[in-house]
Amino acid sequence: MKGHVGIRPTLIFQGREVGRSRLHVAMTTRVEDWVFHDTIAVEVNGASMTPIQAAELLASRRTGHVDVIATGEGARREFEFEFVLAEEADLEGVDGALEHLIAGRVLDRDAIASFITRSRPYATASRYLDGLSNYLYGVLAREDLSDRGGEAEAYERRYDISVRILGTYDRRPAEAICGLVAFHYNHFNHAVAKTKSWWVSDVSKRFLGLLEKVPIERSDLSDRAHSTLDAALSDTTTQRLLAVGSVALDGSYAAVLDEVLADVAAHRPSDQLKIRMIAAECALAGGRLEQARAQADELRQSVVAEGWYAEFRARCEVRP
Repeated sequence: MKGHVGIRPTLIFQGREVGRSRLHVAMTTRVEDWVFHDTIAVEVNGASMTPIQAAELLASRRTGHVDVIATGEGARREFEFEFVLAEEADLEGVDGALEHLIAGRVLDRDAIASFITRSRPYATASRYLDGLSNYLYGVLAREDLSDRGGEAEAYERRYDISVRILGTYDRRPAEAICGLVAFHYNHFNHAVAKTKSWWVSDVSKRFLGLLEKVPIERSDLSDRAHSTLDAALSDTTTQRLLAVGSVALDGSYAAVLDEVLADVAAHRPSDQLKIRMIAAECALAGGRLEQARAQADELRQSVVAEGWYAEFRARCEVRP
């Protein structure tokens, strides 16, 4: 006779099931953010309690390592958390050090080291600092890649680590960086959501609209770069791509397309998509049909741009 198989207990944190990996908690939580299902008893750091008591305890934690064991009917699961809630004063201190770095208008290893040193006294914001510094080192790696050649993994690894950390912080620098990285990967739907980052959000909304074949803003978007961290924190390539994505799509930029397209082949494929889509739209608006078709045809095999390509070629055919 087969043995009894217990029901698997689960822990839902802010709407998502917690897995085996250690979860970092960087924000204040509420009791209702922690929901146990199919759970009879819980141990938190070895202390036995009910699920509701465990939820209350987890919601009260700000720092430290916490092990949770949830027991169901004949089954148990272990969860691991690291609470790294930062004090507001410390977060503001790190943001102030970042402002000092930006004001210096120089980004090199010495500047980043100085930023880290200035931020060290703000101990509870150390994880936030890790997210910012990983991104800044990623920018350096990408600039080095542009100058000397190399593998994209060198900077994308830094970008990915940064976003995993900063995605848990509701702060303008964190949002700007997450938006810039989303734009880098052509995750325009995520970048559009960064409403405090006007430039990234508006340019991404344009690309998303083109891809989804809905009406877009065709006027010049470059004014959105003012008074925003998007411009200050973007790497050179991303800043250029944002500038390209900002141009008016009314034909007025048709004459400068040759300059924009001069080195398009040197860009990564996802960046070529941005450049060629804008070039095609500019050329069509300016009446340069041959160039518009040529740029669109470069994307005819793109799964991402498949819908836009078909709709764009249809517009080319009806162009007087």
